[in-house]
Amino acid sequence: MTYKPLPNGVTIKPSKIHGLGLFAMAFLKPDTVIGTTHFDLTSEGLGLIRTPLGGFINHSKKPNAEL
Repeated sequence: MTYKPLPNGVTIKPSKIHGLGLFAMAFLKPDTVIGTTHFDLTSEGLGLIRTPLGGFINHSKKPNAEL
């Protein structure tokens, strides 16, 4: 498996709302998968491991993306 922190067309930059945010640099079609936010390693005793992308998942009460 090849791991890529951010897909093409997506970047991290300062957010007007709070700190840094994840932003599309081009139109993303509905149902576009932009990446993996967490790996479930509970069977190895490690629990959920957040990826760098996972630090920027949408925490809005009205999100424009979903897990």
